[in-house]
Amino acid sequence: MTTSGSMKTITDLPPEIIDTICHELTLEDIANMQAAAPLLDSMVKFIFFPKFTKMRVTMDENGSMITLSPRSTHSYLEHSFSVSGDSPMRRQILEDCSSVESLTISCSDHNKDYHILNAINRAEIKLSKLVINIHSPQKCDDCLEPSFRDTYCVKIMNRSHRKITEFLREQASTVNTLKMSTSEEDSISVKLRPLDSASTSTESHVHFAHTADSALNSSLIYPLFKAFNDAKPSGPSSVRLTVDWRIRLDLALQSAFMVALPVWGHRSRVTKMRIGFSSKVSSLSHDEINASLEAFSKQLEFTRNLKELVCDVTNSKIDPCNLESMIYALSSQLDLERGHRIRVVHDAPVIEDTRNWVKEEWAGWPKVY
Repeated sequence: MTTSGSMKTITDLPPEIIDTICHELTLEDIANMQAAAPLLDSMVKFIFFPKFTKMRVTMDENGSMITLSPRSTHSYLEHSFSVSGDSPMRRQILEDCSSVESLTISCSDHNKDYHILNAINRAEIKLSKLVINIHSPQKCDDCLEPSFRDTYCVKIMNRSHRKITEFLREQASTVNTLKMSTSEEDSISVKLRPLDSASTSTESHVHFAHTADSALNSSLIYPLFKAFNDAKPSGPSSVRLTVDWRIRLDLALQSAFMVALPVWGHRSRVTKMRIGFSSKVSSLSHDEINASLEAFSKQLEFTRNLKELVCDVTNSKIDPCNLESMIYALSSQLDLERGHRIRVVHDAPVIEDTRNWVKEEWAGWPKVY
């Protein structure tokens, strides 16, 4: 016989016990339990799922998999939870993942099924960070045959790129960090953040470390980052470019600029830009760097409101006496007025320029040109 006030059903259990039970089940088991007990359903949504802020989706020839991971503060959670992308409970599980902020997609560019991405959008999960790892399969017999590669494989790859871009377009209004990689060595990332707490202006920080590839640029890189920027009506007022080039610095610089500002209307809003390089800058001569900067300056033709341009060549082996020519290279496309400031940061004392507009702006800036 039960006494008054004793537990009669599982819904009478304390929240801590229900949470412990969930951690011993699979996601499918949890979803089935929720379906069997509506009162328990609301408790699980409130107690269990809010811990999970990170999701990973893997897609390959064997199918797809969804993995949920907790935020780092929940250190007592010993493992993540995974479920097949084909699970009949997929829809319900995704609808409970409203706390997910970060999504990592790992897939082959030969993948044919992207239904799981559509399901994530239908579940109205709003992301702030999206990481896309897309790669070509190590072994594809069709890719080895030129006639098949140019017809069959290229069409599949272009379709994959289009599906990924369409998914981002649905999420772009809330995403402020986007990273894309096509191999362990090749990646591009953009992070938007407010310039300060009192301003609506943003800074776009681009880290470009990718091989120049015109085909990939047109089918994936440019469409992807344009979709990201299209959702930001005003665009950034400050841009930081960090370039880690593979073969040609000039192409990497121009590509980084296109990633940061693919929307033409955003370029006139930029008032400050900083260009930086990886440690490989030490391997380049003055002429190589100067030629790359001169080619890059053509991108500045439409940044008419740019007031401050900083080029950081710290760690380079350039003779400080040659730095003045860099300023000329960078300024070739700018309508220079009294308010402009062009600086080249280097590990050396200041050398003054004879032009007043440069000398005035150099005052008070040690180790700056």
